[in-house]
Amino acid sequence: MNLDHLIWPTDGWGYMPPTDQIMEAFKTVQRDFKPKRVLEIGFLWGHSTTYQLETYTDADLVCIGPIEENLGYEVPDPKLRYEQIDKMNKVYGNRFTHIKGKTQYVQNDMLENFTNWFDFALIDGYHKPWAVEFDSTMCQDLGIKACLIDNWDQKPVRHTVLKHTDYKPIQVFPYDQEWKGQMYKNEIALCTL
Repeated sequence: MNLDHLIWPTDGWGYMPPTDQIMEAFKTVQRDFKPKRVLEIGFLWGHSTTYQLETYTDADLVCIGPIEENLGYEVPDPKLRYEQIDKMNKVYGNRFTHIKGKTQYVQNDMLENFTNWFDFALIDGYHKPWAVEFDSTMCQDLGIKACLIDNWDQKPVRHTVLKHTDYKPIQVFPYDQEWKGQMYKNEIALCTL
């Protein structure tokens, strides 16, 4: 798997690790769903985007993510984000498209231009309930029948999806992550309508 174009930050936000546990989730999606048009909500530095493009070799991927944001505890460098988006474009060409913004701001355009276009999604945006609701309901409104939802282990993510959408988990993939010397137990869920 080509990961040479990725940056591996040691501070700021974490990223989805390229472990066998994570890759098993993406391989399962490829085997069972063979996606051709993927929506990713939550582009940060291109890690999960790369894993998908490298695994779903016949797929195009559109991702949504802000360039500038202040989360209170950190401010990701917009210049680095633009550089990473440029790298992704160089590596994947027209298979990769980045839409700048947060779901709540691009939702109307997405619904107008992409309803019934995507056949798969990865939801890994902001994990507060209001944001999870925007992300998951937009995917359902877009007609996306199956998706991976990261951080399923977090009650606000899981409960919000189950409360506000018809998505139901069909398989949950636990994975370990080390970030800043701490070990985390995470889950990513494969859900369908």
